[in-house]
This record gives sequence, structure tokens and C-alpha cells, in this order.
Amino acid sequence: IADMSLAIDQLLSQREHQRVVLVGGSGGGSVAMLLAARRNDIDAIVTLSGLLNHRTWTRHHKISPLGQSLNPADFYPQIASIPQLHLLAGDDSVIPVQLSNHELARLTYLSPDTVSWREIPRIDHSCCWGRYWAADYRGIVDGLLK
Repeated sequence: IADMSLAIDQLLSQREHQRVVLVGGSGGGSVAMLLAARRNDIDAIVTLSGLLNHRTWTRHHKISPLGQSLNPADFYPQIASIPQLHLLAGDDSVIPVQLSNHELARLTYLSPDTVSWREIPRIDHSCCWGRYWAADYRGIVDGLLK
């Protein structure tokens, strides 16, 4: 996370950016949330089948806990005020919608005006996010930054 934050600093020093929106899919959604908790210049977060809480995820799949990993759920209070859109894959068996819904309810409780989510039908964890994102990424981001 520290290395990714440094990479953002380097990018920002090379270009004139007005706004910073972090977008991450799957574990990259975790990275986006963890980065946002660490930084004070993040304008919005978008996750695509994002892993929001690895503890509930490992329990759900009955796999070993990720004991050495930072967990985005531990940082919900730090990111609750940042506009967020969490896009859930309707046919996702890796990060099922019901797991995400539970976590998003927790996040929304902290900040009902900044956290939103939407279930995208006919998409699974690995299929079709690129096509979906390419078709409307500007609309998605602009909607968050309004």
C-alpha cells in the first residue's frame, strides 16, 4: 500500500490532475480502499467485484485467513466520507453479492450519503468487467464527482 501511494505521488507530480479517483477490481478494490484510508487527496473510490472484507470472505469460502493482510473493513470509518460506488457482479461466485451487501450495509450506516452500490447482471468475477467499464467509465466517475 505504501508503494502504491508513492506511485500515486509520482504520477501526481508529473501531471496536473484536479481529482483522484481510485478504481480497483477484486483485490484491487481492497487496495483502492486501503489507499484512500491512508491519503487525504482521494476524491472517490470505485470497486468492481471488490473484496471489501477478507475475513468474511475467507470464512465464506472456508479457506485460511489472510492473517498478514490489511483488511479494508478495519478502515471503514476513515473512508466513509469519500464518495464510493461499489459495482457487484450479479453472477459472482468468488465474491458473492450477499457478502458485499453485508459489508456495504455497514459502510452505508457510517455514511449514508456517500456510499452507493449497484448489482450488474450477467457479469461474473472475471467475465466482462472490461467491456462494462469501457462502455461507461466516464459516466460512472462523473456521477460520483458531481
